Amino acid sequence: MTEWTYDRRVGVIPEWEKDSKIITQQDETSITIRANTQALRSLANHLLRLADKNVPVGAHIHYDDHGELENGSVELIIDKLA
Repeated sequence: MTEWTYDRRVGVIPEWEKDSKIITQQDETSITIRANTQALRSLANHLLRLADKNVPVGAHIHYDDHGELENGSVELIIDKLA
């Protein structure tokens, strides 16, 4: 992951390792995230960025199948509570 500083104007911008593949699915009782090794490492780094002390409560990351997620995935939003 490249060196990174939070910028309120830009927000948390996720970076993905090459060849990342991530699929999200939802049923009545659960949400499933299926991902290859590259995507799991990338997602871990996204969460670390979101947890950074300089990132304010309410900051969030959107994932959808128009960008990061594989086609047919459900939208995923991870929001910082505190």
